Amino acid sequence: MIDPFVRINPGGGDNCEHGFNTSHRKLEFDENNSATFTHDLALADVPVVSKGGTDYYQFLLDINQNNKGETDHFLSLNKIEIYSSGFAGASGYPGGLGALQWSLDGAGPAWVWLDYALNSGSGSGDMFLYVPKSVLSGTYIYFYSRFGEDYNANDGFEEMSHPARRTGSFAVSFCRHRHRRRGRPRALVSKRNPSVVAPRGSWLHGRSRPRSP
Repeated sequence: MIDPFVRINPGGGDNCEHGFNTSHRKLEFDENNSATFTHDLALADVPVVSKGGTDYYQFLLDINQNNKGETDHFLSLNKIEIYSSGFAGASGYPGGLGALQWSLDGAGPAWVWLDYALNSGSGSGDMFLYVPKSVLSGTYIYFYSRFGEDYNANDGFEEMSHPARRTGSFAVSFCRHRHRRRGRPRALVSKRNPSVVAPRGSWLHGRSRPRSP
């Protein structure tokens, strides 16, 4: 069961979608207007997990794509930016969200190749994001993400959540290259951006155009 702090869904015929969590209304981009699904997030509410002596904040992404065409189940996650602020209800991307503390592009251009077909459907989760605890601080965090620049959004909403608070080991392991599908690694951690750890059903690439699957 996903308990999101931001739900994003494009309107009309848009192929790209983006947005961030906040309790401020009016919302700015493609966020769902319900306070149940899009709201402020206190950093203290994000679970911390430990691996190899390092503590990480843990986030969970759940996506929705259709399987009608050969590549329709793919979705690109093109941008993640995590901001910190001492104030609730932030608005005005990007300057009004506070201090930028972590970015997917922080170590060079990167995007994540997601495959909806590798998991059991909506609500089960598709990617874990682990951000080192040492890089985030403050009272509230605002999580901006953008999807669909390389592989378009074509179905329902995308949701970012924090899993139920837990201690101990990760819910999934680090990259295991022996898990393969269509000759590609099932999970690949970029040496340029090691904060993205064990994305389930995902690949991390540079922003150059990917090869056909």
